[in-house]
Amino acid sequence: EDEKPVRKPRRRISIGKTSALALYMNSKKPFKIYAKYKGRTYRDTVLKDGTIKYGNKIFYSPTSAAKEITKWSAVDGWRFWKYKDPETGEMVLLDNLRKG
Repeated sequence: EDEKPVRKPRRRISIGKTSALALYMNSKKPFKIYAKYKGRTYRDTVLKDGTIKYGNKIFYSPTSAAKEITKWSAVDGWRFWKYKDPETGEMVLLDNLRKG
């Protein structure tokens, strides 16, 4: 009888109702994030607690907000969204926040 290897659970940054973005925000000021999808530009707001407001909904991770727009089950929200870098003025991937 073969035993299946035990898989370790994936480490999640977002625990409970804590926003994944909150860990990486340098300032506690709200800022806009942008994405282009199917010829349309989407604009959401990252609130001071790191949650993302899109329409009347609040999301606790960039990925959950991206899934709401794309309806895909597998989308990397950190690479889906961009924001305006306050130092350079350039649009950069939200993932850059994690790289510090």
